[in-house]
Amino acid sequence: MKRNILLLIFFLIETAVVVAGTGRYTVSGRVLDEHDLKPLPYATVKVLNLELWAITDEGGAFTIANVPEGATTLEITTLGYVTRSISFALSHNTDLKNIRLKEDNLSLPGVEVTARKQSTMGTTTSPSTAPPSTTHRFSRSTTSCRCCLADRPSTRPL
Repeated sequence: MKRNILLLIFFLIETAVVVAGTGRYTVSGRVLDEHDLKPLPYATVKVLNLELWAITDEGGAFTIANVPEGATTLEITTLGYVTRSISFALSHNTDLKNIRLKEDNLSLPGVEVTARKQSTMGTTTSPSTAPPSTTHRFSRSTTSCRCCLADRPSTRPL
């Protein structure tokens, strides 16, 4: 009788361990640049709506453990690339292989520089007698002002 009770307890404990261990899986993969297929190190890969995430290593690889079974969405982000989301049904350990990110074209508006001329004798002029401001507009692709330095070569050091 004692033996049967011990077997029953052992069976119940073993069943509880097996049931508790199911439903959690590992997701892995590699994050690459879409254009040249080079790995993207230090990209953030996170499971949406959960506190699970990973940072890719220098080879672009990542692994996220203990992801629950069911509908899963990963969000992959890194500086200079478009954020990508991948949705899939998770029912076993999954290797997503190569995830490609598109480069993001970061663009900045032109820069406007305004200058005032100061007195050469070490004294400054009051605002009422100061010469008018000169405004120079630079575009993103030039290193000189369009209005007054257009014909001069760039003096920026190489």
